[in-house]
Amino acid sequence: MSLVEDITEKKKSEEIIENSLKEKTTLLSEIHHRVKNNLAIVSGLLQLQKNEVKDEKVTAAFEQSINRIISIAMVHELMYKSPELSSVNIHTYLDMLIPAIAAAMNDHNRNIEFKIEIDEYKLNINQAIPIGLLLNELITNSFKYAFQDQNDGYIKIELSSSEQSVTILYEDNGSGFGEESNFDKPKNLGLNLIHTQLQQLDATYKVDTENKFKLEFTFESETYETIER
Repeated sequence: MSLVEDITEKKKSEEIIENSLKEKTTLLSEIHHRVKNNLAIVSGLLQLQKNEVKDEKVTAAFEQSINRIISIAMVHELMYKSPELSSVNIHTYLDMLIPAIAAAMNDHNRNIEFKIEIDEYKLNINQAIPIGLLLNELITNSFKYAFQDQNDGYIKIELSSSEQSVTILYEDNGSGFGEESNFDKPKNLGLNLIHTQLQQLDATYKVDTENKFKLEFTFESETYETIER
């Protein structure tokens, strides 16, 4: 009789734990959904304000802020749709994000080719968001400065992994940095944000700004998982 009672109690405990996990998963999914919707509202409000502004510099500032919000919202959208809710397929994320940024920045008078090679793997949301923000700033800077005086060019983005280490390469064949600019001593918001995201990832990096821009950085993944197809 005691054995039967023990088994019954164990089964009840397992059911309670399972139901609790389901409730937490549902709650977390709802949080991601609400965050995504709230960010969409903020983005929409900024878009309305941007439409009322005639100054090109102010318009560009609004556009950059909207792109930053979109890069965060896309992560929460993927998390909402994912059964795991704590990690994101970085390939899927950047496959959505990069074309969106490029479309917002390109004036269609320039022929900028994207060369993208991204490994299939999952990353923790705490690292996926900084990567999205970082690439948003890098692509924006390329269009604003590197290709300012040229109609043709390329942007190369490569993501590779080795065990727990993730390496990202970003390169454009634009004009490089002028004498008044220094990547390691940023004077504008874009470069400051790039450095902030590198610090958040605790990444080591090397940069080449002579007649081009090339940034390669490596960081340790918090929750790495290769995706096989």
